[in-house]
Amino acid sequence: MRRIYWFYGFTERKEIRDKIRGRVKGNHVYGRTNFEKKKGCNINRCPELTDRELKHLSASLKGLRSLKSLKMDFIICEQITYQGIKDLSEGLQRLTSLQSISLGFKDYMRISDQGVQNLSQGLQRLASLQSISLSFSCCEFITDEGVEDLSEGLQRLTSLKSISLNFCRSMQITNRGMKDLSQSLQRLTSLQSISLYLSECWHITDQAIKTLNEGFQRLPFLQSLSLGFKMQDFITTQGMNNLKEGLQRFLSLQSISLSFQQ
Repeated sequence: MRRIYWFYGFTERKEIRDKIRGRVKGNHVYGRTNFEKKKGCNINRCPELTDRELKHLSASLKGLRSLKSLKMDFIICEQITYQGIKDLSEGLQRLTSLQSISLGFKDYMRISDQGVQNLSQGLQRLASLQSISLSFSCCEFITDEGVEDLSEGLQRLTSLKSISLNFCRSMQITNRGMKDLSQSLQRLTSLQSISLYLSECWHITDQAIKTLNEGFQRLPFLQSLSLGFKMQDFITTQGMNNLKEGLQRFLSLQSISLSFQQ
């Protein structure tokens, strides 16, 4: 099994560029020849990381067709735009053996609906995926359009057993986006685990809870469910009670975590 090398956070642009292009020697060498060293790729707290560097990273991924697991966290990478995500997506779609992927885009990145659409186009080609985790926490430019594009891509991943989505503080997402997501999830009949975090998404109401609940009930093998709706002014006690009543009908569920803290 091929494994990706860990890529740590750097603050100097030249150091980032050299790491990505494999020019730095030593304990933290990064380059295609070193991808078998470690388990994942972790890019965090790189405020100077640009689309250009991400394009080089994507080019390095293209040769890893036997890779099984990949993790990337783009924390505080504020200069990455939809073009960088498009290049990354083109690299990801060649990882046809990938079974598990975790991507984190958070802390006010400039990723928007276009970036989500670009990412979805790459992910939907990964037919072997069994586990996916995507975090768009604090990505305030993502709207229902982005959720719709992502949902369309996810529903093609019919081998998925586990999915985790974090849209906390993506404050333009509404009930409409949750309806699209629910309709896609219910088509993934092999799903065993769902984690969905929507804290501080102000436009999500009891209607979204109802829609999601109806979708969950169509998943015959669902064993674990985790939902987070903290700081939601428009989700009422009645909405929470309806969700709990619906979940009681799940004979397959073994673990439930619900968070509705104010």
